[in-house]
Amino acid sequence: MLGREAGHPPDYGFREAVRAARGTRVHDAQRYRLDGRSGRGSIRLPFVRSAGAAPIHRAVRALRALVGVGFILIVATCRDGMEPQVHLAPIAVAPIMPSDAMLASFGLAIDRVRFVVVRPSAPPDTLADTTVALPPDSATLDLALAVPLISAAETLEVSIIALSGTIELFEGTAPVEVTTSAPTAPTEIPVTNYIGPGAGVDSIVVAPAGPFLFFNDSLRFQVEAYQAGVPVTQFYVSWTTSDTTIAKVNGEGLLRAPAQRTSVRVIAHTPGGAASDSTTATFVPVPSQMLIIAGGGQTGPAGHRIFSTNLYAAASS
Repeated sequence: MLGREAGHPPDYGFREAVRAARGTRVHDAQRYRLDGRSGRGSIRLPFVRSAGAAPIHRAVRALRALVGVGFILIVATCRDGMEPQVHLAPIAVAPIMPSDAMLASFGLAIDRVRFVVVRPSAPPDTLADTTVALPPDSATLDLALAVPLISAAETLEVSIIALSGTIELFEGTAPVEVTTSAPTAPTEIPVTNYIGPGAGVDSIVVAPAGPFLFFNDSLRFQVEAYQAGVPVTQFYVSWTTSDTTIAKVNGEGLLRAPAQRTSVRVIAHTPGGAASDSTTATFVPVPSQMLIIAGGGQTGPAGHRIFSTNLYAAASS
C-alpha cells in the first residue's frame, strides 16, 4: 500500500510477512530458570515488533508515477486492506521436568530440550521448532523465540520434548495463550509422558521367582518385557524393594541379603509405571549342621526298596 506512515509493518503480502517474521532473529535472550530441573521454571521470550516502512518520500514518488491510473491504485489498496497484519509475540511457559532422582533410577539423562509451537489450524501450522542444549546440573536455559501472530491474541499448542542425544524420552503438550501485549503468567507444562524406547511395553516378568538368599549373599535379578505378548528387547526399568531399610536393589537389579531372617519384595517397573512385576526374596543363615529327623537304623536285602528312609535337615546355630 502506498503512503503508509513510518512505524507500520512493511508492505509485504501475507505469506511474505510470515516468512519474514519467522526469519527474524532475536539477540537479547532472557533466562529460563528450572529451579533444580525438578521443579517449575519459566521461559520469557522477548517481544519483537515488525520493522518500519520505507520513508514517506518514496511513497510520494510512487504516487506521482500512478497519476492517471487511479483504478490500479484502488485495486492495490483494497487488496492490501484484506490481508491480516503479522506481529511477532513472546511465549511464556513453565516446564515441569522429571526429577534427577527419577531419571537416575532408570539410568537416564536429559541433555537437550526441544520446543515446538503449532497453530491448531487445518492443516496445523508449525510456527517454531527449535532444540537447545541442557548441560549437566544446569539451572537455566538460554532461549530466544518469538512466533508470528495473525491476531492480537491466539491460543497455540506448545510441545516440549526432553531428549538424550537424539533419543526422545519425555514430552508434554499444552495450549498456551500468546498475545502481542505483555506476556501473562507462564503456562505450566508437565514433561512427564514417556515416549522413549519400550514406551509400548505393557507387561514385564521378574526372575528368579521366590529365591532364598543366605546372609550377605548377592543375587542379580533379570527382567523380560512384552508388548501384546511379543518380547521387547530395548526398554528401561527401575528397581526397588518393599523396604529399603532392610535391603536395597541397585539399578542393575543386584540385591544384597542382610544378616537377618526376613524377606522383602523386589519390584521392577517401567517409566510412567505402565508395567511392573515383583517377587519375594527370603534371607536365611548358612547351615552349620545336619540333623536326622526320621528313618534311622533301616536295613534290608540288596535290590529291595526301603520304604522308610533316613531324612536329614539342615540346621544353623
